[in-house]
Amino acid sequence: MSESEKEKYLEEKEAKLEEELQMNERELQHTQQAINTLTEQKTDLKKQRETLISQRQEDMASKARNEKKLKDTKMKDTLGERKKKKLETTIKALKKRSEEHDELIKNTEKLLETTEELIIKMTERKAKLERDKEQTQKHLEETKRQREENQKTLQSEKQETEERNDPSPPETV
Repeated sequence: MSESEKEKYLEEKEAKLEEELQMNERELQHTQQAINTLTEQKTDLKKQRETLISQRQEDMASKARNEKKLKDTKMKDTLGERKKKKLETTIKALKKRSEEHDELIKNTEKLLETTEELIIKMTERKAKLERDKEQTQKHLEETKRQREENQKTLQSEKQETEERNDPSPPETV
C-alpha cells in the first residue's frame, strides 16, 4: 500500500471512528435520559404505593369502626332498620375499596419491579456504551497518530523528490 493510499485509508478510518463516537454519545445521552425517567417513575410508584397502603389502612380502620357500631346496634337494637342497612352498605363499600386498594398495590409492586429491572438493564447498557466510547476514542487517537506519521513521511518524500528534481546546487553563504 502506497503512502497516499495509506493516507486515504487512515482518513476514512478516522471519519468512521468519529461518526461512531458521535453515535455512541447520542446513545449514551438517550440511555441517561431513560435512566433518569425510570428513576423518577420509580420514586412516583413508591409514593403511590405508600398512598395506597395508607388509604387501605384508613378503609380497614373505618370498616372496623362501622362493624363495631353495627354489632353494638344489633345488641342494643335501638337504631332503626334504615341505620343498620346504611352501616352494612358502608361496610361492604369499604371492604370493596380495600380489595381494590390491594389490587392496585399489587399492580404498583409489579410496575415498581419492572421499573427497577429496566433501570438495572439501562445502567448496564450505559456502562457498556461508556466502555465502547473509551475504546473508540483510543482507536481514534491511534488512527490520528498514524495519520500524522504518514503525513510526515509523505512530506519528507515530497521534499526528497523536489530536491532530486531541482538541478541547482545548494546555495552556500
